[in-house]
Order: sequence, then structure tokens, then C-alpha cells
Amino acid sequence: MDRSRTTNAPSTAFAGVPRRSGKPMDMRQLDRTIAWRRDMGVRHAENARRLKPALHVSACPACDGSDSAPFVEVYGFLYHECAACGHLYLQNPPAHDDIARLYQGATEQSHVYVGEDLFRRRVERVARPKASFCAEHIAPGGLWFDMGCGTAELLSVVRELGWEPRGCEADPAHVDFARARGIDVIRGYLSELPRELGANVRVLSALNLLEHLPDPKPSLVRLTAPLAPGAHVVIEVPRHPSLSSFSNLLYPSLACRHIYPPDHLHIFTEASLERVLDAAGLEARAVWVFGQDYQELIYSSAAHAGLGESAFFHRLLDGGGAIQRAIDAEDLCDVLFVVAVKPG
Repeated sequence: MDRSRTTNAPSTAFAGVPRRSGKPMDMRQLDRTIAWRRDMGVRHAENARRLKPALHVSACPACDGSDSAPFVEVYGFLYHECAACGHLYLQNPPAHDDIARLYQGATEQSHVYVGEDLFRRRVERVARPKASFCAEHIAPGGLWFDMGCGTAELLSVVRELGWEPRGCEADPAHVDFARARGIDVIRGYLSELPRELGANVRVLSALNLLEHLPDPKPSLVRLTAPLAPGAHVVIEVPRHPSLSSFSNLLYPSLACRHIYPPDHLHIFTEASLERVLDAAGLEARAVWVFGQDYQELIYSSAAHAGLGESAFFHRLLDGGGAIQRAIDAEDLCDVLFVVAVKPG
């Protein structure tokens, strides 16, 4: 695979927009182990084999550029890197109907995220910091609608902060879990908001959603079209270039987050997400970059080598906070979080 060509895209974008980097995270607090990494790699490989490459994507879905180069092949699916904006995209994705069916019933993620104790931990370590960041840039109040809300971790926090929470989710186990906590969740796969609902939404969140959609740019245009001027849109996507991208390049047989098919059709650069937001008429108000890159590399390396848990391994993880902060500061982290607004 020829990787001699490099993208012309800068590693950062959103000039003049307030920016934050770094968020503490220890994946051991969410029960991640070396064995978990191996098991999830096997599960995702099996899931990928159930689908076949069916289409050919000839232009970058973010900027429409036609110049690209192969980046990595994972489970028989090939990711290309756009020469213009750096966007990574699945060049040979499954048929669109097959992709949609992945999210229209119980998913691979049900056994990962459903559980009372894990829910509480994810609320405190994952959802609350994100909701608090949003509250720094958006006045509380009104309807907050979360697309693909999962077990409603985020919605449970924004309810505390003063918003009216509502969402949609395709996985029935996630829906039941969220409804048991009094969150109004529509069961199903929504490709766009009903206009009568969208006009009342003050905050629309789409965390870890765009990377799953075959056409993220027109999809975001349709999704945000019903929103009234002044409504906010919160987006989270996997970010490239990052050390996690390098980890998946080194260990594609263990891919279970970041670059992994057929779930993630896209890995966004800041430049590519900026183009997608521009197409939807959205203006970024705040940018936050952070990641799990150091842990991604350590877990994948250990799993690839067939290692087990050890005091030495955990000592490496114990020292990871400072290393990840340096990765974040160098804009080589794997998560991009943006608060945007639909201008009046």
C-alpha cells in the first residue's frame, strides 16, 4: 500500500474559535482490559465479515476532492485519505441498506454499555464533562434532543443542568434502559428530525454519529434544516491525524474503536468537519480536542503481543495522564468535540 503521499490539510482548523485541549480518562475505570481488547477485535472482525464491500467512493465525502491515497485496510475494507482535507473515508463501503440495518436493532454495543454501575461511571467520567463544557457556551433551558442517545448518559446530565431532555435510539436495550430513568426516548433510526419537533429544539447533539453515516455532509444539512435560528448543534467525531490513527495502522486486526469498519465510515480532520459544518450553515463557537491515544496504543500493543495484565503494564497506564496531555497539546488526539450555532 503506497503511503508515500501525504495530505496537504493542516492538523487544525476553526481559526479564531475558543479552543480547549485535554480531558482526563482512565479506561480501567470502564472495565477495559487487554482481554477485552482482544475479544472486541474478534467481535468486530466477525461483524465486518458479515457484510461485503459493495460500493466505490470516488470523491471525498467531506470536500468532494478526487485525489486520495490508501491509508489502511481493516477487515477487508479500505480507508482512503483525502489529499485536500485529510479526511479518512471508507473507499469500499457496504451497501447503504446494510449499513442502516446495523443500527436498526440490537447492536454489538448493547453488552458494552448497558449496566447500572457502568452507567453511573460513564455519566461521571464521560457525559458530565461534555455537558459541562456545553453549558459554558450555551445558556441552559429548552429542549435538548440527542441523536443516537444510547443509554441517555448525556441526557441524564443535561436534565440536571436545566434542559428538557429527549432523544432517539435504535438499540432496544438502550431505549429500555433510558426510559427506566424517565428519559423520553424515541425508539428507532431517525435520518432527520420531523419539522414540528426540530423547530422546538434548542440544542441538538450528535455525538459519535456522523462517522456512521454514508453521506455526512448532506445528512447534517437535512438534520439541522428544521432548527430555528439560534439553536445550537453539538458534534463529536473521531479525529485524524492522531496517535490512535497510527495505532490502528499498526494493529488493524485489533481495531474496535476509531478506525474500524463497517461502523466507522469516516474519521474527520478538523478541516473536513469544518467543511461539513459550513455546508449545513453552522458556525463553530467552541472546540475541544482530547483522546485516549496513549491507552489505545498500550492496550493494542499488549494484545498484539499476547501479554496479560501485569504490574508493569499497569504502571505504564498509571503514567499515561501526563503523556496524553502532551499528545492533546500537540493536536495528535483522537476526539474532536465542537459546539456550533445556527445563526439568525
